[in-house]
Amino acid sequence: MIAPRLSIAPLGIAKRDGEGWRTTWRVANPDADSFRIVTAVAPHSQFRGETALDREVRGKASTQFLLVVRIEGGAHTEALTPRFGAVYRDLLADFFAAALAAD
Repeated sequence: MIAPRLSIAPLGIAKRDGEGWRTTWRVANPDADSFRIVTAVAPHSQFRGETALDREVRGKASTQFLLVVRIEGGAHTEALTPRFGAVYRDLLADFFAAALAAD
């Protein structure tokens, strides 16, 4: 059995979803053979997320799916991730505004 060659890329900007972040991913299949995606797992040491899927990706086609991830380590860790730009800037501004108001 030969593993399929895949192209996996994030789409758009993550949005807050409860305690996690909703991310969208595109999986493209450059080969002629179809394959099935049965699960998606966030592979990063600080990003935790997993979802069951049942998607067939036909040859030379692609699919998209949502994955909600949680960031281990708290809000300070989230702010250090530059990928989501303005969202983290706003979170930091809210954090410091609340801290200053508490004094």
